[in-house]
Amino acid sequence: MHHQSSACHSSLLSTFSSFANELTRFCRYIVLEISRSSCSFSHEKTEPLAVFILILTILRQPPSSVNMFFKSVSIATLALATVAKTQTFSRCDPLKKDGCPADPAFGGKADCDFTKGACSIFSEADGTKLSYKDNGAVFTIQTETNAPTIETGKYIFFGRVDVVMQAAPGAGIITSSVLQSDDLDEIDWEFVGSDNAQVQTNYFSKGDTSTYDRGKYHPIGNPTGSFHTYTVEWTSKQVNWMIDGQSVRVLDAA
Repeated sequence: MHHQSSACHSSLLSTFSSFANELTRFCRYIVLEISRSSCSFSHEKTEPLAVFILILTILRQPPSSVNMFFKSVSIATLALATVAKTQTFSRCDPLKKDGCPADPAFGGKADCDFTKGACSIFSEADGTKLSYKDNGAVFTIQTETNAPTIETGKYIFFGRVDVVMQAAPGAGIITSSVLQSDDLDEIDWEFVGSDNAQVQTNYFSKGDTSTYDRGKYHPIGNPTGSFHTYTVEWTSKQVNWMIDGQSVRVLDAA
């Protein structure tokens, strides 16, 4: 894997997307811990970047009610990325467009506990209506065109992302946790709602989805019925995927 992108063009996005009648997901806790407070942009200098996203999508009509519980996320990094709705995208791909603006980076620690209510570092996308319960933030799909989404406007660059969540069950339901850059490099966790025994790790470069041979499956107990911690540790040398603190896949930089 060789993730390259213009410096600092990655934004943190926590995306909760889906198409169905009355789908819900819960987001409980998010922690961001970043060491760089600002970043600059240059077409001449390219560096690996990534975005954090949580996505709930539908491949075919699911049951009338589906819950995904998102308990916590902790992120320790240096600059952040871009995403949205049912399909990831870039607001401004610096490899295709000149003049993409530099984006602000997190410069400290942000702690979001959604069991206590909304978190100020996140904003709700158009059409997103959240409620907060003991399990955290509730993302509800009421029609097939809903795609509830929350996102931050700041960026991370290298670091560690821990997500504590319970994936959504149901045939045709896909839950994803994604790191993505503005030029569409991706590092993913993907859950199939009808498969309650494994999770897939995946990665893409520059938005190239012409092949799907990079994915690997990892056994896990009851991902749609219990909470687990899913970690991506991202450095200049490698990407390490972990489940409940145990490494399940390491991908060295090319």
